[in-house]
Amino acid sequence: MIKQAFLIRGGHLLTMDSQLGEMPKADILIRDGRITEIAPSIVADDARSIDGSDCIVLPGFVDAHRHMWQTQMRARMGNGTLLDYSAEIRSVFSACYDPDDVYIGILMGYLDALNAGCTTLIDHCHIMNSLEHAEQAVQAFKDSRARGVFCYGFFQNPEMHKPDDLQRLLSTPTRMVQEARTIRTKHFTESGRIRFGTALTELEWFPIEYTLRELQLARELGSHKVSIHAGLGSSSQYTRFVERLAKANALAPDLHFVHGWGLNDKELRLLSDAGSSLAATPETELQMAMGFPVIGRFRRAGGRASLGIDIVSNNSSDMFTQMRLALQVVRGLENEACAKRRLFPDALSWTTEDILRAATIDGARALNLDGEVGSLSVGKRADIQMIRKSDINMVPVVNAVNAVVLSANVSNIDTVMVDGEIVKSGGRLVRNDLAVLTEMLKASSARIHERAQSFDIPTIRSALQTVFPISHKESMEQRFASAIFNGPSKRLHDWLMKIAVKKANGHRAR
Repeated sequence: MIKQAFLIRGGHLLTMDSQLGEMPKADILIRDGRITEIAPSIVADDARSIDGSDCIVLPGFVDAHRHMWQTQMRARMGNGTLLDYSAEIRSVFSACYDPDDVYIGILMGYLDALNAGCTTLIDHCHIMNSLEHAEQAVQAFKDSRARGVFCYGFFQNPEMHKPDDLQRLLSTPTRMVQEARTIRTKHFTESGRIRFGTALTELEWFPIEYTLRELQLARELGSHKVSIHAGLGSSSQYTRFVERLAKANALAPDLHFVHGWGLNDKELRLLSDAGSSLAATPETELQMAMGFPVIGRFRRAGGRASLGIDIVSNNSSDMFTQMRLALQVVRGLENEACAKRRLFPDALSWTTEDILRAATIDGARALNLDGEVGSLSVGKRADIQMIRKSDINMVPVVNAVNAVVLSANVSNIDTVMVDGEIVKSGGRLVRNDLAVLTEMLKASSARIHERAQSFDIPTIRSALQTVFPISHKESMEQRFASAIFNGPSKRLHDWLMKIAVKKANGHRAR
């Protein structure tokens, strides 16, 4: 089916294309979902005309890491630590979702993203409690009309009304292997709008064999990207996770690491040299003690980091917030380094254009989709957003890049287009069912919270303290474990794992 042609006229283009750069007044012609021409003036009488003269026109944002299923938990963890989040969202509420809850949560999460100008996303989807859960997650992604990578998560969530066991984290059940294959075969192609990926269990604290086992499966499934949480601040800086992967010759461009502050400089260079990508999620990381956004350190190591929103159960859902936080934190860290030498910086090494690239073309590159999206370039898919210049918080636009990064917000986005189709127009999503969907989301959230009341969160939190130590004793135990797991002795690995499982299960049995 041939899609409608569009002609965006007279827009102020921030193309993020290294050849085209910024074009203060230009037209964009779109045919069959692709950008076919960019020029100061284009004539196309058969195309629907869109007036861009009052707008900054740029590619849609690329969200390089998000857990879309958590929409029902919006802002619940506003005062929570990573330990609180792991005990509540990951170890309780994840067990309380029915397949219908997964569908409405993920669908509304994607609509929220599109409303905020994010047209391409990678969903690290660790709510795969059954085949039905997975089916509904994929269907919601499709129905949203967004683009991106769906990463089937191997993490095993606890089950309602069943005693928990740390052993669930250490093995990928046959059920999940079979279901991942079913989802991959049934729903995905190599060139579709949504690509298949996988998300590994958070196993950096444990022997590397557990990660390698999942990684082998991910590659057997033909994953477009493999999403990996790693380097979660001080809680994992002794694990040397990336170094161990490198020793196993497992690093490659298909790996997409998330967070990363706990990785040392050598590990960041290993990622860069291997072509592996890295995403920072500034708002989550700053609140949950996962360190400062790693984008500055990764650039010094030779890489170009991307940005993600991560969890709306914790923080805001728009890229504008993440850009500002990341930019000013990396500037602040560099300024502090100067101050410690009793010097004053003569220039800022990070510019607004640098951070806008992280949110667009560098994000697309991280997801291996830069040949399709991330810039306004002839031949690429028409994933475009238009930001009004005349709104009170924008006027006057003296510098368009600065205005997008430092002044704009979601309310300024007038139009969003994905694959040459308009999904937001006149500042509103183009759907007639939003009121119904909103009520469904609220009802789902209420059901999930009611189910969660049967869990003993304090006991679960206590059991997780060996992973997220809050005492000096627990921190020393973690360092000791990391030292053993960095060594070659499988006998010592197995011995320590038995102790860890027994200890964690003992906490839960109290």
